[in-house]
Amino acid sequence: MSENWGPYYFLPSSCRKSDSNRIVLNESLDYDLLRQDLIADGLSFDVVRVNNPWYYRQKGADTWVLIGESDDDENGFPVEWDISGLAPGRYEVMGQMQVFVAEGVSERAVGARQNIAVVTIQD
Repeated sequence: MSENWGPYYFLPSSCRKSDSNRIVLNESLDYDLLRQDLIADGLSFDVVRVNNPWYYRQKGADTWVLIGESDDDENGFPVEWDISGLAPGRYEVMGQMQVFVAEGVSERAVGARQNIAVVTIQD
């Protein structure tokens, strides 16, 4: 797939724990670009589901931790991230959008895109 059809982030780059211990992560998806990519790759299937798991890690760490996942595309794939147990510092947040198409009576994953944003958590 040639175009970057998603995810596109809507999240703060700096989060203050005193303001709120919960952050709602959101993303958008460009369905027109997605359809163009599917057609360009010879896939004329109908998209039946888009799933978006969210992960975080401290900047420079090797391991990603699952925050949650959403398939609610109408509301921007929202997932609530509780930062109350995290130490102040820089973190990376990754959304990994996965696209599923109908294939007979089953589904098949045909593509995934990911995007990483850096977030600073302050006391």
